[in-house]
Amino acid sequence: MWIELQAEHPSTQEISTKLCLPAMEKEIREAMKVINPYDRQDFHYLVTQCDLPILELEEYINCSSGNQYELDEINFLAERLTYLTDYQQEVMAYILKTGTASDMKNLINLTYHLDHFTLQGITNDEQLGSYCFTTGRIEVPDNLIEFIDLRKVGLQQRIQDKGQYLDHAYVVIGDYKLTEPYDGQTFPDVMQGAAIPIKVKLKPINSGDDGIWLRQPLTKREEELVCSKLGIKDIEDAQIADVSCLIQGFDREVLKEACLVELDTLAQTIQKIDQRDWLTLEAVIQYETQGVNPGSLHVSDYYNCGLNIQCYDHFPQVRTPAEYGCMRMEMAAANIPDMVQQFIDYNTLGAEKIAAEKGRFTDYGYICRNANEYLDVCEGVEILQQQL
Repeated sequence: MWIELQAEHPSTQEISTKLCLPAMEKEIREAMKVINPYDRQDFHYLVTQCDLPILELEEYINCSSGNQYELDEINFLAERLTYLTDYQQEVMAYILKTGTASDMKNLINLTYHLDHFTLQGITNDEQLGSYCFTTGRIEVPDNLIEFIDLRKVGLQQRIQDKGQYLDHAYVVIGDYKLTEPYDGQTFPDVMQGAAIPIKVKLKPINSGDDGIWLRQPLTKREEELVCSKLGIKDIEDAQIADVSCLIQGFDREVLKEACLVELDTLAQTIQKIDQRDWLTLEAVIQYETQGVNPGSLHVSDYYNCGLNIQCYDHFPQVRTPAEYGCMRMEMAAANIPDMVQQFIDYNTLGAEKIAAEKGRFTDYGYICRNANEYLDVCEGVEILQQQL
């Protein structure tokens, strides 16, 4: 997903830049510096182009629609979209076609309530008619039940609802009284799992085109949109031009050497890790790759780090052997008189424990292996995918 931002100021040249969404605060600041290099106070910008997983959304976001939304709202909406399944994206696309969502507040709130607009498993008029009958929407005398044409019942209900059948459900825009997680001022909790930290730049094989930045893992709908944008038949016909990762420690060249399936699987592996544990993951990566020649690393080494994060004890606040020795003494709950404690050499104690555990100090604190069973997937992507 990306948008193109262009400066809108009488004395400013037409300067534009692309911003991959959802973006971190640092990425947004850098984009704004490009189009507003002199930090003008009366500065305005337009969204002149956009590439979103739901085509109908582009009509809302693009400046040609006449709408001008705040960048933080657009970015939050993009982050919400990363949590939608292919099916939910299809539902949202249909709802947008009906003109139900009128502004950004409604768009954001809609992403939280898509399941309210669907009846799962109903894909034709006969099934809808049966549903109306069994739920008491229509009342029929017992002696006439066998003569009821359920297809006609469903057809009438669908016309009345102005409903639509999708591949797996019936979608109807009802008069629902739904909660509003976003009140137009304060963003609600976006987290429904860890954020997706990997971006991949794809372009046609042997093409000089700049390419398209995408977040991984890709949904089927996003794959289709990418193929359409790049003018290729299959996603395998795309070449990885560049890779960016928010997790520190992943070697960029190692990621670029991986295939799309491997990167997609790595993204899924990280996605299963709570974002609060990302610091531990970064410590694990540094622990396992410190002093290792990047040329000998494979993306499977990063799989191992993500899959086995529970096999490490991480103490981000511990930075020296003395601090670790003191912490271990406190953890042991040893009843040592205060007078004796002042004579303990915590530095030596900590160093001995670190040597015994084969622990290391990283940029993210102290880390060591624990007794949990470690799964080494090596380069077996198929084995890894079975674990996901």
